[in-house]
Amino acid sequence: MDSAQILTVFAVVAANLGTVITLYIQTDNKIEANRKEVTSVIESNRKETTAMINAIREDIRDFHGKLERQDAEFKAHIIHNHQKSQ
Repeated sequence: MDSAQILTVFAVVAANLGTVITLYIQTDNKIEANRKEVTSVIESNRKETTAMINAIREDIRDFHGKLERQDAEFKAHIIHNHQKSQ
């Protein structure tokens, strides 16, 4: 390979290298933007899910409390009726 061919190869590589680097930088920027967007969506979903879970837990606590009160009222009613019948 003579020096003219070597210079031609280097010129082609240099010309394409600029394009490749530009494409790489653009792709890297898009990937970073997408990563930030996905991270934001995930964080938002996590907060919404946590809020839903906390609301469900509160509902369960309320329901359990109501059941305990009803159970206590029922037992008191049974005891009261049992005492009246004696």
